[in-house]
Amino acid sequence: MLQHVSRAPHAALRTLPAISPAAAHAAPTGDDDQLAAVLRALPARVELGRYAKADGPWTVDWARAHRDAETALRAIDFSRRDVIVWVPGTDATGVEWDVRRAVDYLYGTSGDVSLSHVPYEASWNLWSSMPTGLATLKLVLEGIRRRLAAMPAARRPRILLAGLSQGAWIIGEALADPRVGSVVSRAALAGHPWMARTQYLDGHDPRVRVINHRGDQIAMPIHGDIRTGMEAMTAVRTGRLGANLALVAKAILQNPLHGVLLAETMTRDALPALRPFLRDPHVYGYEWPRLVRYLRDGELDRTGEEIDDEKRGRPASSAIA
Repeated sequence: MLQHVSRAPHAALRTLPAISPAAAHAAPTGDDDQLAAVLRALPARVELGRYAKADGPWTVDWARAHRDAETALRAIDFSRRDVIVWVPGTDATGVEWDVRRAVDYLYGTSGDVSLSHVPYEASWNLWSSMPTGLATLKLVLEGIRRRLAAMPAARRPRILLAGLSQGAWIIGEALADPRVGSVVSRAALAGHPWMARTQYLDGHDPRVRVINHRGDQIAMPIHGDIRTGMEAMTAVRTGRLGANLALVAKAILQNPLHGVLLAETMTRDALPALRPFLRDPHVYGYEWPRLVRYLRDGELDRTGEEIDDEKRGRPASSAIA
């Protein structure tokens, strides 16, 4: 059932209680010997397949992937009913504040939930950050699969994934691999990059819900040479615009709408006083209460704006599946 929720930024979060340490941080328990056996059994490498629409110098740091996967697996409390694993977006670390708040509110201060994250590079060096992050998550899911296989069926928790931006991209590609993705019960993606090879807005995977805001450059198509567009966006986001001016100009000529949105982004960054009037479509903090509720209950609420858009036949404010 779809229910109505407010769309005002952080409206749903204003009434959330303070985070309790018990709910905000998983307290790993369980048989250390079993976990050690799982870690020893992880393969040296996993098949990644094709995970992007652009060709390029994609590279995987397998040593880092194994280190980060071990860290992630040790943080999971398999004694809980629900295991929520967060994959951060670019330039982020740990579990996003809004996600912690939503989990604390929806599960209660002593909720039967483990909340942890997958550490990875999470940088704009996408050529290595994304594939190494994907390798890390696939190793984590393989470890989870082996850990669950050693547990009585009645005690196995539900595995729930959530991620933003590059994290959503990584989750989406891991889910597309049935060898490891099959352990996941539900997944919530926000700001899912168009660059990702596997998209979910067509609803082909009933486990996955996606929210992409209209005007979010990360989720918008790139026309012309995809690699050029990706490298231009990376140059802008990492402050290397001057050294890559010709590349960025070429990408903007092929994608004029991206150019307009880029100018808006640069204005918002340069003039903080204008930020209340230039909303960043790639901010999804206020979406997490309904996305976490989907993870818990399997229902995704609709906002009043979304319902009104549908009634009036207007373009949707968000692409949702």
